[in-house]
Amino acid sequence: MPEALSKTCNQCSETFTITAQEQDFFQKIAPTFGDERFDIPLPTSCPRCRRKRRHAFRNERNLYQRKCDLCLKDIVSIYHEKKTFPVYCPDCWWSDKWDPMSYGRNFDFSRTFFEQFAELFHEVPKLALIKANDENSEYNNSVGGLKNCYLTFDGGMSQDCYYGQTFDTIRDCVDFLSLQDSELCYECNDCKNCYHLFYSQFSQNCRDSYFLRDCIGCKNCFGCTNLRQKEYCIFNEQFSKEEYEKRIAAFDLASFANLKKVTDQVRKFWQSQSYPAVRGIGNENSTGNNINHCSNAILCFNCKDLQDCGYCTIVIVNGKDCYDLDKWGRDTELVYNSASSGDGAHNIIAGYYCAFGASNMCHSAYCWQNCHDLFGCVGFHNKNSFSILNKQYSKEEYMKLVPQIIRHMQKTNEWTQFFPPSLSAFGYNESVAQEEFPLTKEEALAQNWQRDDYVAPDPPHSDVLEQASLPDRIKDVDESILKKALRCESSGKLYRIVAPELAFYRRFDIPLPRRHPDIRHLDRRVLSTVQQLFESTCSKCGTALQTVYPSSEKKLVYCAKHYEEAVA
Repeated sequence: MPEALSKTCNQCSETFTITAQEQDFFQKIAPTFGDERFDIPLPTSCPRCRRKRRHAFRNERNLYQRKCDLCLKDIVSIYHEKKTFPVYCPDCWWSDKWDPMSYGRNFDFSRTFFEQFAELFHEVPKLALIKANDENSEYNNSVGGLKNCYLTFDGGMSQDCYYGQTFDTIRDCVDFLSLQDSELCYECNDCKNCYHLFYSQFSQNCRDSYFLRDCIGCKNCFGCTNLRQKEYCIFNEQFSKEEYEKRIAAFDLASFANLKKVTDQVRKFWQSQSYPAVRGIGNENSTGNNINHCSNAILCFNCKDLQDCGYCTIVIVNGKDCYDLDKWGRDTELVYNSASSGDGAHNIIAGYYCAFGASNMCHSAYCWQNCHDLFGCVGFHNKNSFSILNKQYSKEEYMKLVPQIIRHMQKTNEWTQFFPPSLSAFGYNESVAQEEFPLTKEEALAQNWQRDDYVAPDPPHSDVLEQASLPDRIKDVDESILKKALRCESSGKLYRIVAPELAFYRRFDIPLPRRHPDIRHLDRRVLSTVQQLFESTCSKCGTALQTVYPSSEKKLVYCAKHYEEAVA
């Protein structure tokens, strides 16, 4: 067993550790061509800086109106009209109307790999939206199996949902982040198996409740935290059914003004109660947060069913031997330093959207549907194989040429590196990186990240409603609101109310939102936990621990033993 190594990050200068388990993984994934084995170089940057680089390649939420460059139809896309590369709508991109092989070229050993890959990457048509098997769900991205959904991202198998991200199998839900197997939920973060739940966080198997945090199996509760199997509680105090209903009515959440006051009251109460250092169930020898049923997982976040993995985020269902993978999973094995790869992906090094049976790929992007043995390829989706820079080779030629390219990349320090920021099709400000690692324009440019300051035109509207003009209660809002634009109280951006959304607010007596959907999403991210652990101590016993809550938040963070004792 190798010894753990301590390194200094070449980006942020923080100290990080390369564990023995991680070094064993590098031995497993090191590819062999003929009799020659190509070692995986040890990382030179810390896990967070590596993730930041991958995140800068991904735009999930910024949508634009433009035309498909093949059929010329008006479409919705994650690429705006001023981008300099071709963009195809999903119907055209997945069709046989174009051939990614037509962009193939020879490898030039007098140039770096990334220089040549950049030219290919920006010539091959981009897929306007990542979505499949959707019905009446045009304005969504990184999704599948949706029906009647609007502005949802990174999820699937859901119906009649609006303004949410990272979800699975939900119905009739609005304004959410990380929601699973739930129905009739509003403004919920990190909840699972819930029904008719509002303004809640980190709760599961709860129903008919408002403002819950870290509750399990509760119903008809309000403003509670750390409760188990309770009913008719308000701020953790038990009431009779009659008294509970009377007090709930008095809160009068149908008024936006009252809702703001109650929200502040709830947050103060939550802050006075204990928090678990991290969250997760059924884990063995694992570190991270919001991980469930994982074994030997190192610093993973929002993951489940992982085995022998490290530094993964939002990777689910049977992930094995994966390191530095962000998003997706599902029967994914031996994937390294990649993003948005899964559904049977196997043996992928430095890939981006390599999925649906993709295998044996290095430094490739948007390669799907049982493609295999690709190096530096872009846009394959028809069982393509043995190709380099989109040029077809025989198996024998491929096995001979790839080792030469790897040796070349070893000399230029490119081998196993994720694509550099200069290759990204998005500005840093458009990317997922901006959400987790926010930078001002000046900071981004100083750190050599790209910026894209394109401003989309305002949506068509007959009138703009300022915040002062919005009714306090939804009962005073008529159908004319659907033809108007509302100005966000925080950003000044315009947004609209769509008909199913208005029907949802009326059904549950919810006041109109005062903020743009993007700002509401960022508000939910603030309420969620960061994908980072901090050294701290238990507020009860003083035991050293790692937690997702930095000391600056001044929370009562308990170790696992004392948190379990504290919950009701």
